[in-house]
Amino acid sequence: MRTLSLVLVMACSSNGGGGGGGGGGGGIDAPTGSLETCTDTVQHYCAGVQCDGTPSDARGDTTLCPSNEITCLDVDIIKSTTPDGGVNLYYQGGVLIGIEDISIIGVRCVAGPAMFAPPNCGSDPGTALAVCAHSAR
Repeated sequence: MRTLSLVLVMACSSNGGGGGGGGGGGGIDAPTGSLETCTDTVQHYCAGVQCDGTPSDARGDTTLCPSNEITCLDVDIIKSTTPDGGVNLYYQGGVLIGIEDISIIGVRCVAGPAMFAPPNCGSDPGTALAVCAHSAR
């Protein structure tokens, strides 16, 4: 997953190998934030970089540390932070459905359905991933 974080921050220009895959993604049935246009499908994007295809995979991935998990209705969100930004991974029904890149430029959807509406969970910081308790990035 380290490859995914670095690739996202570095304008998605690297190929980090196979990995978890995930669905090409339907929408989210929850109160939503802003509607975003995704630049790729999850399935196609994850064919080029390593992705954590399930929330369980992400919960065990130390390369995402530091990370918090939020559950917003039926969507699990893993929020990973880096010094330059971070990445949000969205899971519904145990499947990766969307990936957002966060940078100083803003937030953009790099993988998901053509039009992606992530849930609006307010300012809930979530809970730190247990795997991150003893790891440093």
